[in-house]
Amino acid sequence: MQQVVTLTGVEVKSKGSNKRGPWALRIFDSAGGTKFQTFDVADGEALEAKIGTPVELTYEVEENGNFTNNVIKSFSDAGKVLSGVAEAAPPVNTNDRELRIMRQSALDRAINTVGHGIVQADDVSDLFKLADTYILYFEAGISAFTPEEVVTY
Repeated sequence: MQQVVTLTGVEVKSKGSNKRGPWALRIFDSAGGTKFQTFDVADGEALEAKIGTPVELTYEVEENGNFTNNVIKSFSDAGKVLSGVAEAAPPVNTNDRELRIMRQSALDRAINTVGHGIVQADDVSDLFKLADTYILYFEAGISAFTPEEVVTY
């Protein structure tokens, strides 16, 4: 999804490092009341510098149990925004229930796959990556993968 927002503040929840390098969970507040998050250090620092100015965010809504997270995928300057114009409301997804069911099903399948020792997960984010792979398969089938990505047992 894409939305033009004015970020009003940020909270750094936690920091760390893993095999992919350093990360920092930053949760940004927007003028419209929506919260957005990123683990990417460079994106987080760049967005902190843009607090108070309109930015166009591309983000994904991720459901995790009872939580909904707006995860920032990319951003750009929104250009000149007229003062007094209300921040755009997030688009309404008419298939929101089906999307939640599909994501929960994919996450359940990923947890079972790791739990049965079929795939090894080094950290929690690996579970979500595996769930994303299942969702891609649900949506596009085997044709979504290159021959190198297909593993048969």
